[in-house]
Amino acid sequence: MNCVSIIYKVQNYYVRGFVLHPKEQRLSKLPAIIFNRGGNDSNRHTLKVGDLFLLPYQLASAGNVVIASQYGGAQVWPEDREFAIGVDEFGGKELQDVLALVSILKSMPMVDIEKLGTVGWSRGSMMSLLALKSGAKIKSMVLGGSLVDLSATAKERPEFELQVLKRLIPNYADNKDKELFNRSAINWYQDLPIIPLLMLHGEDDQYINPEHARLFHTLFSQQNKLTKYIEYPNGSHTLIEQGDKVQREIINWFANTL
Repeated sequence: MNCVSIIYKVQNYYVRGFVLHPKEQRLSKLPAIIFNRGGNDSNRHTLKVGDLFLLPYQLASAGNVVIASQYGGAQVWPEDREFAIGVDEFGGKELQDVLALVSILKSMPMVDIEKLGTVGWSRGSMMSLLALKSGAKIKSMVLGGSLVDLSATAKERPEFELQVLKRLIPNYADNKDKELFNRSAINWYQDLPIIPLLMLHGEDDQYINPEHARLFHTLFSQQNKLTKYIEYPNGSHTLIEQGDKVQREIINWFANTL
């Protein structure tokens, strides 16, 4: 397995990321999967090498090129840097950092860009849906611990609103309703293209109410029959306790839909 740390430029700032792919190719071109991480700009939420050996490694081992962004503004740079590193607006400007990954993949001879998937967990699910809404040519998608209704989540988790939303979203106090609407797929699911979509959620998710994912699936499946929703009894937000089962589900999903 090859794992490479990358630095790429978006507009006038730099972003860190990772690329994983098999050392040996059985096919001339491989499917590609954008891995959208969860969390915010704090260092403890950024991707570490150990994180790459979980789902990203398994997806690459299954014969995919996997690429991931730390997102602009992430605390992954030395403090004495002399260049811009972007900003994390939690579903705002840093969406461009995800869309830029498509161009990187297109430049890689081993990639079949017509077979592009995304997988996103928690905040990463929001980023995946925003990328799809923005026109990224995504063929298949997997969402976990889906953040699809920020307004409802903010009401249920005041600490999340205070520590993340108010801190990262520009002009939050003045434009709260508009900004949360724009980041919540529950409001614009009808505008999304019809693609295979797998949603995974833990019944006991302590961060994102599974009812939000259930409702989104119910509504979206009325226009998109290619959706599948799996809820794990007693499952947590990360579904870490279901690790092997969840990884197999995701790998098989992409194997059948890319």
